[in-house]
Amino acid sequence: MDKKHRTLQIGINGMGTIGRLVYRMLRPMSGVKVVKVNDLAPKATLEYLLKHDTVHGKWHGQIKDLEYSDEQNPKNVFWNGIDIVVDSTPSLNSYERLAGHLENGAGFVIRTSPLKDDTTETQTVILGINDQELDLEKYKVISLASCTTNCLAPIVKVVKGYCRATGNEMKKINFVTVHAKTNDQATKDSYHKDARRGRDDYNIIETSTGASSQIGLIFPELVGKIHGTAYRVPVSDGSVLEVRIEARKPIDVEKLNAAFREASKVRTFEDILSYETLSLVSSDAIGDQHTCIYLEASAMQLDDCSVKLGALYDNELAYAARVVDLIKRIETDVYKAERKLFSGYENQMSIETWCFDPSPGACDDISELSKKGKESSLKHLAQEEENWNLEEYENGGYLLHAPNFTYFVELTGNEMSMYDRNGSTIDLSKDKDMHMANKAVLSKYVGRNLAQEAEDEEWERSLDDD
Repeated sequence: MDKKHRTLQIGINGMGTIGRLVYRMLRPMSGVKVVKVNDLAPKATLEYLLKHDTVHGKWHGQIKDLEYSDEQNPKNVFWNGIDIVVDSTPSLNSYERLAGHLENGAGFVIRTSPLKDDTTETQTVILGINDQELDLEKYKVISLASCTTNCLAPIVKVVKGYCRATGNEMKKINFVTVHAKTNDQATKDSYHKDARRGRDDYNIIETSTGASSQIGLIFPELVGKIHGTAYRVPVSDGSVLEVRIEARKPIDVEKLNAAFREASKVRTFEDILSYETLSLVSSDAIGDQHTCIYLEASAMQLDDCSVKLGALYDNELAYAARVVDLIKRIETDVYKAERKLFSGYENQMSIETWCFDPSPGACDDISELSKKGKESSLKHLAQEEENWNLEEYENGGYLLHAPNFTYFVELTGNEMSMYDRNGSTIDLSKDKDMHMANKAVLSKYVGRNLAQEAEDEEWERSLDDD
């Protein structure tokens, strides 16, 4: 079957906390299905852990049509027909080791931790930071770095942009993450290659973090200027990041707060960066899918040229959410399902270009609006307009329920097309005024998102180097 006309098929190698959360998130999604899992644990144990999570609660979903294997060597796991393998194992941290997935049929590999060794065959991507550079033709192994890097990167990007706008420069960055314990730590004193991680997890344990080197991959100009330390503490989830920044010239913490507040509203950082004015603690991050929860109350002026900034992050759920986002991105860019539409009437409501303002010449081209912007237009319409509702269609696209008609809305390439709920083109010889009126309602939200994206692009340009 042509891959463009079937469900995107996912495999998960390593069903630890991240693997299980990714499965939970993907299970209800249309057009995407986890079809195979490889883990050394028995099948019954994996199913039990999927259903019961001490931190994230009981899961009431169903486990269907899932193939299991328990191979340690990826070269013995056959991924024929699998589009993307999510690898969450502790040891497969290089291209050489992960390439076994590709050799055995996988289209892409998403690695849920930093990659070591040669990175010329791999790409490290932080969503909201450098994902515009994602090259899926060149790279088949993609790393999402670490949860700490995903929290730190938005802070670095916003401060970097602020410094550029004010003629300043970051001289030095030091950070500390107070990190929830992870499942590679011992529960009682025992052997570990890192002696401190082998100690009872009831201790506060200093350990290394790869976030310093990972940030250097994203912001090469900061190599040698950024250093970090991690402390593992005896909590199950929810971590804290403290960042101390020394600038070459005076830097104002209140103006930095304002920069973060504005950045949190930009579409680029949607689901990535949130701005919090309340005095929160680590457990408040649990269940929040933002990878960086910036804390206004933690910001402090240390001296004229130095500031301290703080953030929280759910080191499990938020990171898993970014894995799912990357899967969606690969689906859109590579495997986008093209629904085969029934032949219908000659007239079709294809929303390619139309006027949002009745005044002459006031037209906007929807091709300029991103797929995320188109989806946002639909969602905002359903949230704000009375008697309008939206649901994801099982084969891709959306069902848009207007007060007087249900449309199937398809997003393909640069176009947004509206059909009847069966996927047939609409007969505009009947009730044309009604359909045009409904289209006009949607156009209002598309126009609003076009304007927002234009503002966001201007803000993004202000962050880029000359």
